[in-house]
Amino acid sequence: MKEGIFRDTKIVCDKSELTLDEAKKLWNEHFADAAKWIKDGNTAEMVIWINMATPQSYGDTLQYISTDAESDGVSIWETKKSYFKQYADVMVSS
Repeated sequence: MKEGIFRDTKIVCDKSELTLDEAKKLWNEHFADAAKWIKDGNTAEMVIWINMATPQSYGDTLQYISTDAESDGVSIWETKKSYFKQYADVMVSS
């Protein structure tokens, strides 16, 4: 893709109207490459959407590898971010 927020994004595969078995097979076909890609410091995003009202809509996710993922080259796991809040009513002295 060349324009917009997805510029410089490479889409390897974008298919709709698959059976669940077909989607799982496609997932497995690209999983190893995604694991290696993420291990090398890149980002990848993979999703199996289910319960879609139409082929062009988004539904629930059966599996979702977000761009906040890490990998050892074989397995992929989600990077969890825990945010700490700042207390507005407490004065900090220096």
